[in-house]
Amino acid sequence: MKKGFTLIELLGVIVILGVLSVLIVPVINNIMLESREKLAKSQGDAILKAAKNWGHANMFMLPDCDGAATCEDDTITITLGQIMNDGFLDNQLIKDVNKDKIYSEATEIVIGKKNNQNTYTFGDNPYADDIEMPEGGPTIVLTGSSTITEEANRDGTDLYLDPGVTVKNAAGQNISYKIEVVRTSKKGSKVTENILKADKVAGASNYSLNFNTQLVANYKITYTATSDGKTAKMVRNIQVKDTTPPTISFVNNIEVAKSFANQYNTLNTLKGNIVYLPSNISSNEVNTQRSVHLRQISKVVIFDNSCGPGEYKNLKITSNVEPNLGSYTITYEISDKYGNKNKKVRNVRIIND
Repeated sequence: MKKGFTLIELLGVIVILGVLSVLIVPVINNIMLESREKLAKSQGDAILKAAKNWGHANMFMLPDCDGAATCEDDTITITLGQIMNDGFLDNQLIKDVNKDKIYSEATEIVIGKKNNQNTYTFGDNPYADDIEMPEGGPTIVLTGSSTITEEANRDGTDLYLDPGVTVKNAAGQNISYKIEVVRTSKKGSKVTENILKADKVAGASNYSLNFNTQLVANYKITYTATSDGKTAKMVRNIQVKDTTPPTISFVNNIEVAKSFANQYNTLNTLKGNIVYLPSNISSNEVNTQRSVHLRQISKVVIFDNSCGPGEYKNLKITSNVEPNLGSYTITYEISDKYGNKNKKVRNVRIIND
């Protein structure tokens, strides 16, 4: 009776096992790698899906590109912490198992627009390399909304006033933090620039952050705090837009001597009487003395909250004034570069000299 394997049989088994390992191990490794990649993708997709749900609930805050189908400069940034705080994702540790890195509450998601669809992508560095667990770090709570819309203000009389934040450490004590304001605008091409950096003292009662909103642009305010070796970050988006039509101001219902009538029907003369101001002006501020008809009574003042001279579009003047006694009209139509339009009719009465 055979009691065991011969040496040749054992060597044969070992060879077979070796061949099988060469064939099977790479397959198993590939399966495990694919599984990790799928899990990692599903985790990232879950965050982006939560961001989309946040976007659907906050449609009025999303980029509109001033009506364009696609734009590169009109984006907003939200953080994973904001999505969690607003209830669109469970407040728990999320780890990218593929890269063995943690998504932190400071992870940024950038919302843009392409082909009339909103896009959701991670910021430059979605991971928190300096933390192991989110517990025990500082907390930053925004006062007011995470996205605020302001109207452009070319003359610079109004400033954006930030509603502020509350920053505390794990023990509930107020701590100091840093602020950075980045403006993204488009002047022929995308322009991103730092406009403000500041340190805020813990619990300061005289909180103040303001900046000018003359340019139509997006502003990202980043609040950063560090405590016990852990860092927290929160982002607020300020969208400065122009939704206000240009104003057209003039003295209405004017009386013009018959000898001046032809000059009220000459397009070049009418355009020459238009004044573009950096600040608004009311009609009663225009000199109304009849002795200087063309210089003062005929003056038309145009103002826009974001456009300056040379930046308006489609200026159209229509006049039916004739050198005959009677009542006539001059119609002024103008739009700014953001598509806001205004139209105003001026009544003119021709009288004897």
